[in-house]
Amino acid sequence: MKKMNARQMMLCMAGSVMCSVGVMGCYPLVPAYFAALYLERVSGPVLLGMMYIGMFVFMPTAAAVKYAVALVVVMGAIRLVEWANEGCPSYMAGSMAAIITMILSVAGGLLEWKDQPGILAAALEGAFILGAVILFNRALHMILHWGRKAGARAAGWRKRGAAAGVCGIVSGLVPGFSQYECRTSERCGGGTGTDTERADWKDLRVV
Repeated sequence: MKKMNARQMMLCMAGSVMCSVGVMGCYPLVPAYFAALYLERVSGPVLLGMMYIGMFVFMPTAAAVKYAVALVVVMGAIRLVEWANEGCPSYMAGSMAAIITMILSVAGGLLEWKDQPGILAAALEGAFILGAVILFNRALHMILHWGRKAGARAAGWRKRGAAAGVCGIVSGLVPGFSQYECRTSERCGGGTGTDTERADWKDLRVV
């Protein structure tokens, strides 16, 4: 089982709450949220368990069974696509979740299960799931990765700032060192760095 941080665990627990939102016997947020969060490589068993708890607490029995089967099939389909293509785009995961849910809804209606939506409602549910997976995936990606890029960038600035400080000390001992070394050395923000990076670091160079 994958190690999970607090942020991932909280998002998995939020999946249980998603199971309480239903319209006309449909619960489109359940497969949409599950597929979007599973794309972010959280622990499948933990996410599935949290969703199951919410489904059997908030949903009618027939609907809970239908979506329980749908989530297992969606998880397997996403893993299969990731194995074949080394990744699964959100639109593909959304399409698979929508089609699987529609098929189960239609099959439940043919078998005369209770609390099953009609064909039109199932089609609208599928369209909503497709769009919701794409939107959820972007939002969840931002939540899970918020702060990491900024931290990595700050660490990079600290390393380059230390290198610039070393060049400043050496330039005080060796005249002319800063005009040559600090303007050409990549460690001090010069050389092969981007134009934006060189512009940001020009004030740190000692001339």
